Amino acid sequence: MASTDIRYLENIVDYAGTFPPAALTASESYSNYKTYRAGRESWILGYLAWSCTNLSELARLSGGNDEVELALIGRPSDSWDAWLQAREQDVEDYNTAVDIAPNLVAATYESRIADLGRMTDALGVLKALSKEADIFVELPWNVPIDDALAEIASHEWARAKFRTGGTAKEAYPTPEQLATVIKGCVDLEIEFKLTAGLHEPIAHTDASNGAFAHGFLNILMATSMAYTDDATVREMAEVLSAADPSEWSVRDGLAFRGRVLGEDELDDARSFFTSFGSCSLDEPLQGLAGLRR
Repeated sequence: MASTDIRYLENIVDYAGTFPPAALTASESYSNYKTYRAGRESWILGYLAWSCTNLSELARLSGGNDEVELALIGRPSDSWDAWLQAREQDVEDYNTAVDIAPNLVAATYESRIADLGRMTDALGVLKALSKEADIFVELPWNVPIDDALAEIASHEWARAKFRTGGTAKEAYPTPEQLATVIKGCVDLEIEFKLTAGLHEPIAHTDASNGAFAHGFLNILMATSMAYTDDATVREMAEVLSAADPSEWSVRDGLAFRGRVLGEDELDDARSFFTSFGSCSLDEPLQGLAGLRR
């Protein structure tokens, strides 16, 4: 169980070991997941993030073992027709995997919409899947998405997902870009998850590519301010840009430059910022340990 001062981070990391930059084999990733789940730091672990394209391998590895709650990542596609076909194949592969390994459970399903102009149609397709799993629609942060967010907000079962990094510097949103999409979700009361680039609690420069990388505590604080204070994008971007660990504290809540978030505020923030995908649990935990010294 998490120490009481960081309880607000429980189940926040969906372990994504098969995805870059770790890019582990299915066997390595599943073995790590089992180790994490059985370990003393299991409190921070959410779901096992897994591509629908590799469910047969996971079924072989996990069959007969304890229940595995999955954050399923849908097949990518670059056209509307390909997107429809990909959804059908995802469902077929999941059903086949569950026949082999009934312990596999789809907790969430995530899909990137190839054509934002077809958002209404896409949500109609995803509605059927929402009976089995929480649905997250991946949206870009570098184009206007007001209409797409409004459409998602009109369906209480739909949620949003954004990428916050990758192997290339261009994959990282600026603080202003990230603040804009978070603000949009909070204003419309949309739950969201993030993925990629969030290995550290505090914003920093990624040593591998020189990108400005976001910190998950910065994001939690900015989300809380958007909800509690109706903070502007500019105010949120300032928080997202804060890269000095000495300005942050994780004792008795989350504090930044004298602003302390209590239990209720943190619970509210987590009701929006549900989780983030990471190919490592060790790095987030080590970063938190450093802040608590």
